[in-house]
Amino acid sequence: MVAKLSFLLVALLYFGHCSFAKKGHSSSSSSSEEKFPINKKECKVDPYVRRDCGYSGIPESECKKRNCCFDSSIPNVNFCFFSLSQDKDQCSSSKKERKSCGHSGISAKDCYSKGCCYDSSDRGGTGCFIPTVKGCMVSHKMRKDCGYPSISSKDCFSRGCCYDNSVPGTTWCYHGTK
Repeated sequence: MVAKLSFLLVALLYFGHCSFAKKGHSSSSSSSEEKFPINKKECKVDPYVRRDCGYSGIPESECKKRNCCFDSSIPNVNFCFFSLSQDKDQCSSSKKERKSCGHSGISAKDCYSKGCCYDSSDRGGTGCFIPTVKGCMVSHKMRKDCGYPSISSKDCFSRGCCYDNSVPGTTWCYHGTK
């Protein structure tokens, strides 16, 4: 009886892991951004303006594979987050180029938790907006899937992929060009 239970437990763990990986939570990810080592100086981001690069409970090793910073020393903030240079590269778009990532009046904290950029000076405009990732100008007909059905923009960005839901019936989370 104990042998049967042990076998069943091992089988459940194995198939559960395989199912989890198929849903897009595997540790391997392709990125549209150039990978570079993150140094401690790059990770000195104010805890309350950290742009989320992971998911709740992400282990440090998974965060590092995403080429992001990790600091769990302060509770109730994003532990896995984009570095200063990543944030600058992705959040420096002109106001005309921005696509909204939140409702009117969204707080900076809620915006950053969605993995989006926030500009408090853009009153009445798109204060919370989708990051601009280099190489994301890909025709909707040429997009290569980087996610899974119904993936959120936050989860897509945390994989280092491009997100654009402006064309219905196409791939919204996709690999960019290099």
